[in-house]
This record gives sequence, C-alpha cells and structure tokens, in this order.
Amino acid sequence: MQALSTIQTHCANHCVTAGEDPFQWINSLEIPFIWNLHPSISESTSSVNVEVARQKRQIEFASGRRSAESLLKRLGNSQQVWVNPDRSPDWPNGFTGSISHSNSWTWVAVGRKTQLKSIGIDTETVVSTETRSQIQQDIATPNEWEVAESTGLTANQIFSLVFSAKEAFYKCWYPLTEEYFGFEHALVDAATPSSLVIRMTETNPNFHCGPETFEVHFFATDDDVFTMTWMEQN
Repeated sequence: MQALSTIQTHCANHCVTAGEDPFQWINSLEIPFIWNLHPSISESTSSVNVEVARQKRQIEFASGRRSAESLLKRLGNSQQVWVNPDRSPDWPNGFTGSISHSNSWTWVAVGRKTQLKSIGIDTETVVSTETRSQIQQDIATPNEWEVAESTGLTANQIFSLVFSAKEAFYKCWYPLTEEYFGFEHALVDAATPSSLVIRMTETNPNFHCGPETFEVHFFATDDDVFTMTWMEQN
C-alpha cells in the first residue's frame, strides 16, 4: 500500500463486460510484488450441503497456501506458509503477502520485506440486489456510497467494490499492528474509475501508525471485483 501522494493511477477504466479477465489489469500496474490468480473450484448448480461447502473451503484454503509457497520459491525461499492462531497467513521471515478467495477466483500476492511492509488484496463475487439491500448500511455511510458512484459501476458492483476495498485495506494493515478495526473505521474518501481512496478515522486503532489516506486499485467485471493495495518500506 502506498500513500496517496506517491501513487499514480495507471489504468483509465476497469468496468468491463463479462468474460474478460483481470490479468491485463494487474500487469498494467507497477506493483512491487509477484502474484498468481487462478479459478476457484466451481460449485454445483444444485444446492450445496454444509459438508460439501466445508470441503470446498478446505481445498481452496490449501490451494491458496500452495500457490503462496510456489511464489515464495520464485523468490528463493522454500519455507512453508504456516497459519497464525487467527487463521491469517504466517509468512516466512523476510517476506509478506496476501491471499484471497471468492466463488470464482483464488488470488495470491507475495513480496520481499526489503521492499514492502505489507500487501492487501481481495476479490469478491458481485452481490445480488437482495444482499446489498440487507447489509448496505453496515458497510458504509450514505456519503461513502455517493462518493463511490463516481466509479461509474452498477449499484451491486459498487457495493461489492467498497466491501472488497475495505477488506484489502484491512488485510494490509492487520499484519503490521494486529489491531482489529471495522468498516466504520475506514471511509471511502474519493473515487476514480480505477481506484478508491480510503481514509482512516481518528477512532481507527492504527490512526497514528502511518499515513491516514491510501489508494486502493480496483478492477470490476459484471461478476467479480478485485482490489489491491500495499505499503512500501520508507
């Protein structure tokens, strides 16, 4: 994640039609880490029972760890990625990264601590109108939704984007301080067709730990949203 003042936007507009993928978008950004993105296990069109869903999550969890370890090997490290008590990845010394799963994708990013303090990535399936109407007030304020409208996305895409951007922001900060904070502690302050600016509130436990404002890059299709942010070493 970079401070807003040091970031340049590299893409013009990432709202694309269904069937296009985010690979070109990721490649277009000047990011200081390596990544791997691949399709998740597809669910059956019939109802999925609890046991099948549990097995799917376990397989995706293991797939994310294997992908992370493959990226680490490309950086010259052969150690495993262990799991912290809070279920977050325990990266080997000298490395940092982020892992995200959705119904459609598994996405992993890994970088060296000599360049990066932390990485936050997230991918989400675009929600239904029913889901959006039920929990929209829990994710952001009316003013935040109004700001996010300038992305030019549909209402359901905007909801999924704001949720995902705040998740990426949280996943970037948490490994540094291990301080939990909620959606209300990270506000959408500005938006472009390719990024959201997230601002910490003064009640955020990380408020005095670093820059208050960050940019989260995003890509959206009809079905999925992808967000990423990172914090570089000083």
